[in-house]
Amino acid sequence: MLANLYYVVAWEDEQADGNALQASARGFENRFAEINLSDLSAGHQARPDIGVAADGGFVAVWEDDTDLNGLYQIHARGFAPDGSARFSRITVNSVAAGQQRRPRVAVAPNGDFAVVWEDDPDGNGLYNLVGRGFYANGTQKWSDRDVALTGPGAELEPAIAMAGDGTFVVVWTDDIAHNGFFQVKARTFHANGTQRVAAFTVNSVGGGQQTQPDVAATLNGFVVVWADDSDVNWFRQIHARGFFSTGAQRFADITVNQVGTADQYAPAVAMAPDGSFAAAWVDQNHRIVTRQFGATGLALTPDLVLNGDGLPLQNRPAIAVSQDDQFVVAWDFLGENGRYGLKARRLDGAGGLGPERTLNLPSSGDQLAPAVAIQ
Repeated sequence: MLANLYYVVAWEDEQADGNALQASARGFENRFAEINLSDLSAGHQARPDIGVAADGGFVAVWEDDTDLNGLYQIHARGFAPDGSARFSRITVNSVAAGQQRRPRVAVAPNGDFAVVWEDDPDGNGLYNLVGRGFYANGTQKWSDRDVALTGPGAELEPAIAMAGDGTFVVVWTDDIAHNGFFQVKARTFHANGTQRVAAFTVNSVGGGQQTQPDVAATLNGFVVVWADDSDVNWFRQIHARGFFSTGAQRFADITVNQVGTADQYAPAVAMAPDGSFAAAWVDQNHRIVTRQFGATGLALTPDLVLNGDGLPLQNRPAIAVSQDDQFVVAWDFLGENGRYGLKARRLDGAGGLGPERTLNLPSSGDQLAPAVAIQ
């Protein structure tokens, strides 16, 4: 049913000593063995994200605290399709002071890439979103800049997606009023980092909490998903909204999850070249669920539960799609040994499921927070 597919998964790897995190990756299917993304072994390398170019080369980013002083920098490194280094580790953020967290990366088919992250240079707990662009060899394409422009301390949880021509969209949760209630915002950019469409609110219903956004893009537009708690009852639903590349609405807000009881959270989204898309999330029973939609937001499948192992806790799904509509969803799970591991499952454009597989090598430490990208 499912042909061989090249995809890369990155994750937080807690080593056997339980004191340090490393950022690891592995190439599937049978592409390259598990590697350490950084050339450093000291300190923490956490929250990796990853993007793949058309030739199978990839870029990984992560937050790095080498000296364990609690202050993180954003690092990046480029790799060839076989997992060997393509360019050496670089520091993404130009300003080293303060705190830089939660990096996300998007890679164009030619290997150029853009990184966004939460930035608190003065360490006062108020974050802005900063971005920086690079050529495929790791040299600067455009310099650090504020990608949100909605005010200090208002911007968290960035996500980024890039179309084939290098244009990109950034989404985030925003509390511009500093009242503790977040909305989802988006802003789009040309390949040179200049603004294409000014920042706007993604969610049509403004009440309550709108958090945990993710975004996917093609040349013709983009889709945003998020966790919606508009009535502040702590039972979130997964919402989505579609846009053309101009920022005009493609389809209005929809509820992604078919089963709406209790809490749904941690959404991720991937978009095929024809505009169809799939979302994955965690449901009220701590299972990994996915559902597929057409380009106009019309549901193509019912909710599909991906994990079939019966374990009590599955979390943090990530999703990616190939050029021929093959999706991969990766997630972490709490095993019977009390440690977290990683699993993935493939599905085709019609909702056909491949076998569930374990991604990480056996370890006495935890494997957490996967990111996935497909050539």
